[in-house]
Amino acid sequence: LLEKGNPPGKIWINGRCNTAVPAGTPYDKGRDEISLAEALKDYHSAFIGKWHMGGHGAMGYQPEGQGFHPIAWYDAGGSPYFNWRNGWNNRSTSPFPDIPQDELKMGSAGMETGEDYLTDDLTAQALDYLDERAGIKDEPFFLYFCHFAVHGPWQAKAEDSSYFALKDTKGWNGHHVPNYAGMILSLDESVFRILDKLQETGLEENTLVIFMSDNGGLDYELTRYRMATDNSPLRGGKACLTEGGIRVPLIFRWKGKISEGQWCDVPVDCTDLFATIVDAAGYDPVRYYEETDIDGRSLVPLWDDPENEGEGYDHDTRFWHYPFNVGVLDPFDMKPLDPHSAIMEDNYKLIFDWHGRLRLFDLENDIGEEHNLAFEMPEKTMDLFRKLVSWLESEVEEQYWPKLNPDYNPDLQVRKDVPFVELIREYKEGKDIITLLQQPN
Repeated sequence: LLEKGNPPGKIWINGRCNTAVPAGTPYDKGRDEISLAEALKDYHSAFIGKWHMGGHGAMGYQPEGQGFHPIAWYDAGGSPYFNWRNGWNNRSTSPFPDIPQDELKMGSAGMETGEDYLTDDLTAQALDYLDERAGIKDEPFFLYFCHFAVHGPWQAKAEDSSYFALKDTKGWNGHHVPNYAGMILSLDESVFRILDKLQETGLEENTLVIFMSDNGGLDYELTRYRMATDNSPLRGGKACLTEGGIRVPLIFRWKGKISEGQWCDVPVDCTDLFATIVDAAGYDPVRYYEETDIDGRSLVPLWDDPENEGEGYDHDTRFWHYPFNVGVLDPFDMKPLDPHSAIMEDNYKLIFDWHGRLRLFDLENDIGEEHNLAFEMPEKTMDLFRKLVSWLESEVEEQYWPKLNPDYNPDLQVRKDVPFVELIREYKEGKDIITLLQQPN
């Protein structure tokens, strides 16, 4: 992109994304992130499904390089749901000159199960693993199972797609993508088959089950074609830092340890899962707070105190950073989405649009993020913006920041009614950035 020039209507060039999680290889220059498998040192840890952790097939960055026993996996964002095995087992010659082996290893389809549909196949391999572990009484296990469903391409089994296509009603919001619905049905069936296997083998007596999605649904209005889903009443979807993009299901199930039917409204996030799992497994999460400076905190206190009245859970500030121009539309003005970052603290969330806009929302009273408080609450806006900039500068390496486009032409940008303001630079120069903000649209 840099060699060919940049589209002059784009203000920002994308920041980089991490090409591989450091695994202590000679290429990592002394860096080695501690994975859950490595933290659970007394456990047999296995991995199934979507790895997507980078490495591009390089030796040392696959599941086994992070302490997992690989059952079936593929290092990519998406996968076909039919006829996927050859792609997963491909060992093509590497196009990368510095890769430490001659052939790529992007994945492994694992054992033959007789299943023709990916979700069913991975589930069968998970069930086989649970049968195996049920016969081993002296070693606990950790199964990290990342389904590709419901990531595109939208491919469901014919019978599941037909079931939804023939339904008389399509739900309150008019869903009309039977392939997508069929994929969800297969995912639901997978969860129930796993829960049934835990009960059948007796493993459920001492097994914590965690279910979570990685991001909000792909909102069809923002993708410019009517597919996928609608996250109402939340605004936006995947790739957005509005609630429709980051608020996801999180369910814990542990027989005899967690009371059923509880609902917790305390905001938490995925960075808390490391500390939670370590804590639940009997290790001291404080060690990781102190030695690795992880952001997350254990959610175990919330299992008995879902209102957090005892303040056992103390992770009250969280950050997001998405330094990319993507094909999804901005949920506020329906124009192409610019890089953006966000901070949430005590139910207030500030979204920093790198075009030069700040939006402040009180999520407790405005879950749909309809009312921008940035101009009504300038002190709160500036307090959160200062904290966000401080976090970006201290925690986000420069390579992951978007870069100004040297070929940018203001006359060609899509937001002609909203002048670009480089807010971080203006803030660092001591300007009153509230006066520089455009009125909310």
